[in-house]
Amino acid sequence: MPIQKRATKAQNAERYLISSVLRDNDFPVAIGQHVRTEMFHGFPDEWQWIEDYFKKHRRTPSKVAFKDAFPEFTVKAANDTAHFSMEVKKSHIKSLMTSSMSEWSDLLLDGDVDGAVAAMSSSAVKIASQTGTMNDANIFSSFERIFQDVASRQERVDREGTSGVRTGFKKFDRLTGGFQPGTFNVVAARLGQGKSFALQKIATEAVKGNKVVQFDALEQSVQEVSMRIHGLLSADLRYSKRMFRSNDLMRGENFDLEEYQHFLHNLKKTLSGRLHVADTSGGKIGLMNVASQIERNNPDIVFIDYITLMQKSGSDWQDVAALSQGLKMLAVQYHIPIVVAAQLNRSEGGATKGEPAGPEALAQSDAIGQDADVIITQRQQSTSTIVMKVAKNRNGKGGFKWHCEFRPDEGIFRAVSYERFKEIQDEDHLEAAAGGGDDEDSSDYEED
Repeated sequence: MPIQKRATKAQNAERYLISSVLRDNDFPVAIGQHVRTEMFHGFPDEWQWIEDYFKKHRRTPSKVAFKDAFPEFTVKAANDTAHFSMEVKKSHIKSLMTSSMSEWSDLLLDGDVDGAVAAMSSSAVKIASQTGTMNDANIFSSFERIFQDVASRQERVDREGTSGVRTGFKKFDRLTGGFQPGTFNVVAARLGQGKSFALQKIATEAVKGNKVVQFDALEQSVQEVSMRIHGLLSADLRYSKRMFRSNDLMRGENFDLEEYQHFLHNLKKTLSGRLHVADTSGGKIGLMNVASQIERNNPDIVFIDYITLMQKSGSDWQDVAALSQGLKMLAVQYHIPIVVAAQLNRSEGGATKGEPAGPEALAQSDAIGQDADVIITQRQQSTSTIVMKVAKNRNGKGGFKWHCEFRPDEGIFRAVSYERFKEIQDEDHLEAAAGGGDDEDSSDYEED
């Protein structure tokens, strides 16, 4: 009878955990508690199905989808995944201990004291391994997960031309496959040298590629980001026959309002991708906010502009390190790329003149460079030119660079040949020498 009670209690814990996960859409909470299928003795198939669904779709399944697969399972009114995760783990440990004690008892009754002691030692190690927080597996016998990951990457290449999220910079996309799932990526530059616009350009390319994008701009309003994105999209003839300069939209002049409205309606009809821009007017965004955004919007990629403006407990390097580590963990947990902007030191790490800096030039914390899988640094060479460089690539080729034409008010940030790059530089220098269109206008002054 006592054994039956324990079994019933264990099954109840499992049922309530499954119910809570389905009702609150928070499978990642259970995974964060290191709940595994082998801990389920009453409903292992149900939990394995939820785990497989999450791996495939990167979100918790709905109750309807689950009930379709398991129509006889009764979903209980439960809303505490963390609590029931602990209950399932405790029930699993009790089951292991009960089984072990039965084995010890049988050995002692048989007079095999040495065998009983050896069994106790072995059981203690086994139980300790079940309560640990590290998951591992023999990659040769348990290859299905990695095979599925590689297969999904090949499928994306066949369908979209690249396994990751495209940036629109062809050299980077060709050599890296784009921003890959589960990676933490950094775009770094000195103040005012285009890093925010670089993130917005890449986000726009992702949306044009039918991706779901989460964009957190911690220095700009939703309106400012939207006008920048509209400028970038209107520069593409597929979406607009007329350019809407972000600066004109800001000032409210030099464009036809009806044409702009038509352009916005056209975007709504033609773009399959989504762009969620966070409203930061209510305060800074922290790691928990980012996690809740991912749960809510199920994005293919997340952008944060920029990391050191995120909510943290202090301002020293340790707090920044905790942020970078936390973002890396979120990228791995949700299997999506996270891209952040970061500042470079004034010295730029002693970079050669005209050359983008290396990862050692990242400001405020070395941990950002250590945690990052990819670091792109950029340096503005003239008013309309920027050089970009992959300063770090943990999983592939690094050290390569490309040259860009940079005209943010015209919605242009694109890679060009070195010859064209030099031509644009010369044009900038000639314009600067001629006054650059900044001649004083007498209408700007009033007579005394």
